[in-house]
Parts: sequence; C-alpha cells; structure tokens
Amino acid sequence: MTRTKGDQKDARLRIIYDNGTESGHLLRSFGKALYRADNSRRVLAPQAGPLFDGQQAQVTGCIYVARTHSQDPALADLKHHMVKIGSTAGTARERIAGAATDPTFLLAPATVVAEYETKGVPPKKIEGLLHRFFAGACLNLRLPDRLGKSVDPREWFIVSSEAVEQAIRLIATRKLHLYRYDVGDDVVVERNV
Repeated sequence: MTRTKGDQKDARLRIIYDNGTESGHLLRSFGKALYRADNSRRVLAPQAGPLFDGQQAQVTGCIYVARTHSQDPALADLKHHMVKIGSTAGTARERIAGAATDPTFLLAPATVVAEYETKGVPPKKIEGLLHRFFAGACLNLRLPDRLGKSVDPREWFIVSSEAVEQAIRLIATRKLHLYRYDVGDDVVVERNV
C-alpha cells in the first residue's frame, strides 16, 4: 500500500489480461486510464465468467540450462560444475545450434541439460530473476570473441541443475522471494525472517 501526495491510500493491483499476461498497476493510475479510455469496460460481477474459461497462457519461449564442451585449459576444473542459465523465444536446441561460434557459449559446443517453457511471461524476465537469485555463484569470465574483442559472458554459474529446477518451481508458485541460494552448500534454503 502506497500513499499519494494528498496522503491517500493507493493500492497495487494484480491485473490479468485475457491473453494470460499480468501487470501490477497502482489503483488510482489504473482508474484514471479506465475513465479516459472510450472503449473501457468494468466487470462488476465477482465471477470471472467466460473471459478466462478454457484458455491456457501462450508459450512465450523457454529457460534453458546448458553445459559447455569447452576444451579451454582454464575451465578444465570448472566445466563439469558450471551451467549456463539462458532464455530464448524459440527452443533451447535452436539457441545452442551455433554455440561453437557464440561468445556467450564460450565459443564451444554445448549440451542442454534442462528446458522449461515460459507461459504468459517473457523468458528474459524469468532469466533475470534466476541470474539475481544465483548471483553469488556467477562466474567472472573474460574471453576474446572471434574478432579479438573482449567479452564477459555473465550467464555462467557454479550451481547444480537441481538447484535451478527448484528455483524455477519457486518462481512458478511465486515464492522465490522467500528463499535464498546458499553458495557453499549448493542448496536453495528458506530465508530467516
């Protein structure tokens, strides 16, 4: 609950559109937009009715977890423990097809370990949540690309695919904020309140 300049309460709304996407607007801002629009309608009955019946949210892409097949001696000790957490609007197989020439894949072929469809939410948004959640396990890598330009791929983490799967489940149930990642033990644990 926030307050406006006149010290009035202004609640945050959870708005679900008929295509399955969601947004969070402030009540007063939403009300102003509702009254301004000529074609706006308000549903006053508490039942959702046919608007959402039988509709599934559209697949918007996927989150994938991949492992590298890099032969770089600097990664020899790490490559069996590190994973890339990425997103794509297509499939993971399509995304890793050109991994050998892509600096974000460390200029090496890769294998998809896991793939999770995103429905109604842009995959980049979920990827950002995962990157922030596992930030303590992010690898600080720097390598030259094919043209010699320095690249810092920030999507590689020393984390198990099981921990990533658990974080994905927590995002789906909207409970990720109640947990944290313990880097030392490679586990997702409940936050102490």
